[in-house]
Amino acid sequence: MMIPGTIQARSPSPALRHGLASDVQDQRTLRHISPRSHTHIHTHGHTHTRDARSPSALRHSLTPDVQEYRPLRHKPSRFHDHTHHHTTTCGVCPAAYDISPCVCVCLNATVAEITCGSTLSSCTQLTDILNLSAFPTNYYLRLIVDGTALDCKLEEDLWGPLRFQEIFLTSNQFETLDNHAFTPYSSTLKLLNLEMNQLANVFFSTLNELPHLEMLRLSYNQIDFIPGFRNLIMPSLKTLRLSHNKLTQIGQYTFAELPVVESLDLSYNLISGLPADAFSIPDHYAPSFLLNLSCNVISNIEEGVLSGPRSCTIDLQHNQLSTLKESVFRPIIDSCGSASRLWVADNPFECDERLCWIVTNNTVSQVFGSFRCPNLDNEPVDVLIPQCTATHSLINLSPAGVPDYPPPYSPNPPPVGFDSPPPPGPQQGKATVVQGGECGTSYATPTVVTAQPQVIAAAPIVILNATCPACRAGILQSEFTACGICLGICCFPIGLICCFLMKERRCSNCRLSYGSA
Repeated sequence: MMIPGTIQARSPSPALRHGLASDVQDQRTLRHISPRSHTHIHTHGHTHTRDARSPSALRHSLTPDVQEYRPLRHKPSRFHDHTHHHTTTCGVCPAAYDISPCVCVCLNATVAEITCGSTLSSCTQLTDILNLSAFPTNYYLRLIVDGTALDCKLEEDLWGPLRFQEIFLTSNQFETLDNHAFTPYSSTLKLLNLEMNQLANVFFSTLNELPHLEMLRLSYNQIDFIPGFRNLIMPSLKTLRLSHNKLTQIGQYTFAELPVVESLDLSYNLISGLPADAFSIPDHYAPSFLLNLSCNVISNIEEGVLSGPRSCTIDLQHNQLSTLKESVFRPIIDSCGSASRLWVADNPFECDERLCWIVTNNTVSQVFGSFRCPNLDNEPVDVLIPQCTATHSLINLSPAGVPDYPPPYSPNPPPVGFDSPPPPGPQQGKATVVQGGECGTSYATPTVVTAQPQVIAAAPIVILNATCPACRAGILQSEFTACGICLGICCFPIGLICCFLMKERRCSNCRLSYGSA
């Protein structure tokens, strides 16, 4: 006789654990064994009789037709079947036959998850299961609905009284995320995974009803629009993945109300330009910020595109940038710090004097790493140094303790900090187009060489009485900071003290800041 609350759980699948907020344990699907001594099962036109022997004994005695009665999980690559399993007992799982074809998996004595696979036939069946009174409790760690043909609207009426901390609705056919779809989980939900569906109509405002949500995964869908101007308000969100969609633009202040976001993945879309304040997050206080914009068609970036985050890593590989404007990227470097990284390889750069601000400053060149110049026979950008040093000083101001990375150039440098697959290298002499997850460029693959170009160092230009140790051409001047001025005005007259104490020294030539005056 089968004991309710006892299931056979298999060890966690590596594919399922990938990208989860916490470890996810998968299970071996149960074969239904009737508690009666004899049960007649009609399968493929035949009638078979089961007795009350142990499951292990029955496994060898049942015919193949009856053994097929065991529901099989869709997409075995995501939920790989392990031969070694163990039995876990808990008091929160109902009897297996009560919620079939879904199963309840005990993760420990008090924690369980509900899993539904390809045998789930309709959304009505899912709703009926979630509303059953057979569940001993209303609180479960996780709901997984994976590999089904469900295509109904995701709405509030779909769910029952059960509450989950994590919901995985992956590899299905859902097309619409309706308003208030996840309102029942406003106090519990921390992870929502809707990847690999057909979502095109998404009411992003409904996500604002999930104040505790920390990870939102919407990759591999058909989303072509995300609202800007602070419409996305999620105070606890740390990870947002929107890769492999059809986004064409990012509006101003789209992510301004995500104060703790650490990873933002927008790779493999159709974004062509980035306006000012697209990634402005004024109250950002997370320790780092990872922005993946690789494999788009970005050709224009406006000044002031990013502000707020510190210690940034930005991936702009495999786009259509022709140059790197100092007016655009210098403020980003100043804001994020010299330890930040900007990956820009595999863009059709037109290398000329406009890039001298990078190659003549070792600190800045470390931020960008090495990239190639298609208009100069795919030579490394360092080939511009002799030309630039005629009018610029070669600066060596690497901060102590900062390692010399990114590593030397390779056709496919690793996109640090992202879970999306690294962008494939461009094909030799063949143009490719970014569309539906394809990523490439319209220029030939550069030839990788190990020899470094010869650098002819010219005598640096030093101005008399210059006090800037970086450019040796400017004078350090004391300036009031914007924060100090605001305090001076708002807290007058006491604020004047703060205003003067917050003055900083800044070079009149290169504008580098050297702390308080």
